[in-house]
Amino acid sequence: RPELVQIAQRVSVEYHLEPLGLVDVIRYIQHRLETAGGDKDTFDMDAIWAIYYFSGGVPRLVNTLCDYALVHAYAEGKHKVDLETALSVKQGRKIGGINRFVTNADAVEYVRQSVLRSAGIDLAEV
Repeated sequence: RPELVQIAQRVSVEYHLEPLGLVDVIRYIQHRLETAGGDKDTFDMDAIWAIYYFSGGVPRLVNTLCDYALVHAYAEGKHKVDLETALSVKQGRKIGGINRFVTNADAVEYVRQSVLRSAGIDLAEV
C-alpha cells in the first residue's frame, strides 16, 4: 500500500511465519492458554482440528479463530470450546484468508477425515 511505504522503509526487520503443522497448532493453542493462566484443555481436540483445518496452520488465523471461539463459548455459557462452537465461529464470520493458501494439504485432509469419522461432520461443507 502506497501510504505505508515510508513505514516499510524504516522497518529494519521483516519476518514471515510459515504455517504450523497440526501438532504445532495443538501445542501453540495449549501454550497460549497456559501462558494466559487458563486450562490447556479449554479446547476439545475436535475444535482444535477444526481451527487447524480452517486456518491452514497460519498463526494469525489460528489466533483469530481461537479468540472468536472463546467469546462464543463464553456467550453460550460453556467452559470449553467444543466442535460446535468452533463451527459456529466459521459459519458466523467472514474471516479473510481461511483456506486460501493451504500449503500442507495432506495434513489438512487428514484432519478433515478425522473429524468426519469422529463427529460425522465434513469440515469442507461448513
